[in-house]
Amino acid sequence: MKRPIAAALLSALVLPGLGQLTVLKRPKRGLAFMVPALFAVFWIVRAMAIGASAVIDQVASGAPADPYALAEQLSASEGPGVSLASLVLLICWIGSIIDALLTRE
Repeated sequence: MKRPIAAALLSALVLPGLGQLTVLKRPKRGLAFMVPALFAVFWIVRAMAIGASAVIDQVASGAPADPYALAEQLSASEGPGVSLASLVLLICWIGSIIDALLTRE
């Protein structure tokens, strides 16, 4: 398998920038994709944990649970910047794949 294809697959299936870092031996480029992607994942998971914690506390308090109200509360508790973090993650992922495929051996 050619190195750019292997790097693109690694960046697509595992982590953005990992193919550039390990297969293509371009650490600066790999980290340029990896650091923002990891920060975005951290931000998204943090927002999800905060929202889930609020719902769990409400259910644990013994209050009657309406599934629609809980779903609405979860979607409303996304927190600031989750849409932007999702966009950053998507751009890093697609960008790292394209960058790896356009790399000349």
